[in-house]
Amino acid sequence: QCLRGVVPVESVRVILDLGSRDLKESLELSRLYPEARVFAFECHPLSIARCRQNAVEGNKVEVVPLAVHNTNGPVDFFPIDLRHNGNIGASSLLQASGKYDAIEWYPQGRIKVQATRLDTWCRERGIHRVDLLWMDLQGAELSALNGLGQLLQTVQAIHTEVEHQEIYSGQVLFPVLNAYLNEAGFALLENREEVPGWYGDA
Repeated sequence: QCLRGVVPVESVRVILDLGSRDLKESLELSRLYPEARVFAFECHPLSIARCRQNAVEGNKVEVVPLAVHNTNGPVDFFPIDLRHNGNIGASSLLQASGKYDAIEWYPQGRIKVQATRLDTWCRERGIHRVDLLWMDLQGAELSALNGLGQLLQTVQAIHTEVEHQEIYSGQVLFPVLNAYLNEAGFALLENREEVPGWYGDA
């Protein structure tokens, strides 16, 4: 609902849900913006299966089984070992730093997944603008934004998970991400912490 108050419903035609996990946010975005096509990017094999299971026939939501990155091709992905932690959404393109272990331990494996730059993918699909971005990428947000290239200038609003301390090694933290988006012409509307001092949504 937060984005609907910022961006007029009638102006939204393309929404990218990056790190979809189970498709639920994509389905809600499709309900809020009924004229929009929603593309749900997910690269975790089990999450792709969950997204496809939750897909609604006839809905304008498409599951895209790819990671988003600043490069095209295979990349390392670190899925959570679900035998020891059931939080599949904590899987990432980055390795856990260990600094968050006292709150939640992230045991990870390593696999190869296919990644795409968003500007490459959009060009191949004939998409010339992206109205909304919904990102939950576990520290890899800046790579996704870099991969959007000039299409970032077409985005009206962004909702993203952000971290304030390093949960994943080498990840972008909120001040850097916020400065990057400020320079691109965006203004911060809200910064809501879920685990104080660690992460939340902006």
